[in-house]
Amino acid sequence: MSLTRKIRRSKVAQKLTYDALNWITRNDDELKTLNCGIVPPNGFQLNEQLLNQALTQPGIELYNYVVQESGIDLTDKELLEIGCGRGGGTAHIADIYSPGHTHGIDFSNRSIQICRKCYPSKTLSLEVGEATDLPYSDDTFDAILSIETSHMIDDKHLFFSEAARVAKPGAVFMYLDFFYTKHSSFHSIDKIEEAIDHSSWVIESKSDLTPHVFKSLTHSAPMREAMIHTKCPKILQRQVHEFCMTRPSSAYRAFQDGRTLYFFYILKKEEVI
Repeated sequence: MSLTRKIRRSKVAQKLTYDALNWITRNDDELKTLNCGIVPPNGFQLNEQLLNQALTQPGIELYNYVVQESGIDLTDKELLEIGCGRGGGTAHIADIYSPGHTHGIDFSNRSIQICRKCYPSKTLSLEVGEATDLPYSDDTFDAILSIETSHMIDDKHLFFSEAARVAKPGAVFMYLDFFYTKHSSFHSIDKIEEAIDHSSWVIESKSDLTPHVFKSLTHSAPMREAMIHTKCPKILQRQVHEFCMTRPSSAYRAFQDGRTLYFFYILKKEEVI
């Protein structure tokens, strides 16, 4: 990988691009999520008519798929999303699955401003904070969710230990991200599972969603590329293409040729006997 490409895919560049994209699209209330999305193996569960018009519909589908596949009853539960982004998925879960209270945290102040503007609710709390220094008490949450956040975090061990600290014994962690197959990568599958093994989380299940997520990237690519062309200054466009994994990006090609995979883990916090 060239030095230029490494810089574009670095964690610092990803965070800066994420913040810049949130600023550029701060008034686009219909841009509800920025995740990869999914074309579910069992078909779309939400409004399929929106898929060819709504840029972020596959992203909302991903949230819906995760909760349904996990089999967790969130009714009246305390739920935390680490890395809530623009809040569309967080709000969807809060509306559809009736947790007692839903908390969303994101490092980007701009993201949280968008969340609070678009999703005011007494049962939805949205805060600025870091995934490795969560502003919550020990043993607070019945369920935790994190979608495509851990790849931007240096200390994977701290990421999982902080999530475990704020989770109740027996709590479930719905954890999704894309991973690099190269063993030496900072975000390889091996490094992630080593960090999980050294935490108080136990892997209950692991699902390979790569083909279904790649279908979503391909489906959404024309709309994402049009958004970038229309809204982003030219100086930022190449980096935003990388962040959004559109067809011109090396990130898209890495999915295409199998260098990047996408997994969905269900983790459970060990109960103290």
